[in-house]
Amino acid sequence: MVRYSIQIVPDIGFKKEIRALMIKLSRNLKKLDALNDRAHMTIITSFKTRKIDSFVNIIRSYNLNSFSISLVGPYLFGKNFLYLKPQKDNKIKEIHNKIIELVPKCRTTWVREEFQNINVSSKQKKYLKTYGDPYCKEFFIPHLTIAGFNFKEEVLEKARKLTKHKNTYNLRINKILILRKSGKIWTNYKSISLK
Repeated sequence: MVRYSIQIVPDIGFKKEIRALMIKLSRNLKKLDALNDRAHMTIITSFKTRKIDSFVNIIRSYNLNSFSISLVGPYLFGKNFLYLKPQKDNKIKEIHNKIIELVPKCRTTWVREEFQNINVSSKQKKYLKTYGDPYCKEFFIPHLTIAGFNFKEEVLEKARKLTKHKNTYNLRINKILILRKSGKIWTNYKSISLK
């Protein structure tokens, strides 16, 4: 069965600015992973369903408004990735909280392999069972991933130095993307325009 994910991907103007940052990171880190993944903000992590079209139609029926956010960074998360974080994340959390409630109505019981044996709170275990994600609802932390994953130690040290210089980036959110994973490739499945 196919996997899906719901993400916000920067608009064209912002993509150019972030792409320049990603290229700079790749050159400074001598690691090309920054260029392998497009900058994205995951709203709902991957899940499996046979009802994706009705899921998409319900999200469209919400008539969500477009909005602007300011992002600051880069920051480093463990050894995994570099990201930008919103100065205010209320609107992103609002969208996440609205959409996450649809997931139990349409998802299968499948859970990502990396979530199957993790050490989380009892509430997060409940969320894992209900939503397929222990990092949802109040545990959801909005961020825009710009580079990763799993830096080697020498690259990690350079990444730490890069995070000492923070910049602010302004992003207009105009759409939500539904991504589909077939094999190892994620592709755009549907786009939901925000009004």
